[in-house]
Amino acid sequence: MTTFFSIIFFSFILWIIRNVLFWVGLWQDKEYRMDRLVVHFRETLQGKRIFTSPVNLFKWVLLFLYIPVAFNDTFLLWYELVVGVFFLMQGMFVLRDIFMHKIKRPVFTVKALIISFLSIVGIGAITVSPLINPFAWLLFVDRLVPVVVGLFVFFFFFPTEIQRDIVIRRATKKMQEYKHVLVIAVSGSYGKTSTKEYIAQVLGRKFSVVKTPLSNNTPIGVAKTILEKIEEHTEVFVVEMGAYKRGEIAELTRIVRPTISVTTSISDQHISLYGSLDNVIKSEYELIEALPRNGLSLFNGNSDLMDRLYEKTKGKKTYYKWYHHGVPKNATIAASNVLPSIDGITFDVSVKGETFHCFSPLLGIHVVENILPAVFLAKHLGTKTQEIVKAVSVLQPPPQTMVKRELQNNVTGIDDTFNASPESVFSAMDYLQLYKKKRICVLGPLTELGKHAKERHFQIGQKAAQCCDYLFLLNKNFSDDIILGAKHKNKNCYIEIERPEKIAEICRKGTKKGDVILFEGKEAKMVMKKLL
Repeated sequence: MTTFFSIIFFSFILWIIRNVLFWVGLWQDKEYRMDRLVVHFRETLQGKRIFTSPVNLFKWVLLFLYIPVAFNDTFLLWYELVVGVFFLMQGMFVLRDIFMHKIKRPVFTVKALIISFLSIVGIGAITVSPLINPFAWLLFVDRLVPVVVGLFVFFFFFPTEIQRDIVIRRATKKMQEYKHVLVIAVSGSYGKTSTKEYIAQVLGRKFSVVKTPLSNNTPIGVAKTILEKIEEHTEVFVVEMGAYKRGEIAELTRIVRPTISVTTSISDQHISLYGSLDNVIKSEYELIEALPRNGLSLFNGNSDLMDRLYEKTKGKKTYYKWYHHGVPKNATIAASNVLPSIDGITFDVSVKGETFHCFSPLLGIHVVENILPAVFLAKHLGTKTQEIVKAVSVLQPPPQTMVKRELQNNVTGIDDTFNASPESVFSAMDYLQLYKKKRICVLGPLTELGKHAKERHFQIGQKAAQCCDYLFLLNKNFSDDIILGAKHKNKNCYIEIERPEKIAEICRKGTKKGDVILFEGKEAKMVMKKLL
């Protein structure tokens, strides 16, 4: 092996390891689901550019150019030189990214480590067994990386499914034995995690409560919570139920057998996977269908389209809703006189004929609709009013959900990076209006909105124009629609698309005490970390 090829080979190995980590990270981010990965390729610029970037197109050209070179070796030396220099440059880029801590990699769970290791070993075995010119072979192997990683993800699926089925069967059997546990299931397009957390916190003042952690809302996640947390003395189990398609909530209900359901919302979140709003409604109804005859269903009256689900429900049911002015006399549970501030929110609650005043340190007017189910269920289960008021006054938000952070220059940061839906973006931007000085939003455009994506991003642009002085976008997905929406409102909102490092630098230099920066969506976390 020549010295030149040895250097190229080392650069190639660096690039392959980086590429494997990228692909495993992408699979992991999409929960190892092919349907979510396909949506990423179809609907986002990042997904499309994975295959259509100039670098990738150039590699395909080089690979096919080997065909004429193989029949006429006059240009073979030049061909090898071009390929070699190309991989040498890529190896240098990898070293630069390592030095700057910019390597994209998965969270190293056992599954991610095994898939990464097997993929690297598999690609290494292919690399050292060239069937054509070594330089052309490197190009060919480079093109195989996503295929090899995908195959190991697929093969890992079978042992994972076997283990998953065993855990779920054990959890289902345990719940059948623990019939004394009251199961409250929370589902919806958005607001599930917050609502579940507040129900668990308020009921926890009177009962022994177990809840699913964070947004751990899949069958295997719920099953593990049951096996690890549910005990003889457990009285209430609050379960978050997530789904991307019909049938997934039904599977969760077979595990936990809920008695009470809370439906937080119906929207076009993840509609790329559901296919239609009708499918979203049918999916949410799977929870209602699973309730026993004496079951109880709660529905968020502030969510559009909830009437369709409410009318379809035959058993005991009630709306919860907050009103700007006054509360209807027949309202079972409602809030009014809602007054938000930068440090919390006050409101009056009317429940079962009683009205009382509440304060919560949670941020944003939208949190009221997430608190109301907790208030109603606490009252329904016999908790005293003063205990409910006290519990609401010390509620804590889920991590990275409208949480205040102190940034450099004494600037206020609002960490809302846990997740993002159109509605959560609108609500968070509304909260910004409570601040009087410079208001900045850092946003990663949303995904999986299907045919509604352009319209929803147009609406985000409109809201930004009303609530923000500056809007920084982390990628170009639907950026034209956002900008068009902002211009439609004819307000002075500066919009720029930049890298996280550049956005952090602009914010660092252009902000001072009293200014506020909202970090919206998972990608925005990269900017926030640089400003802490």
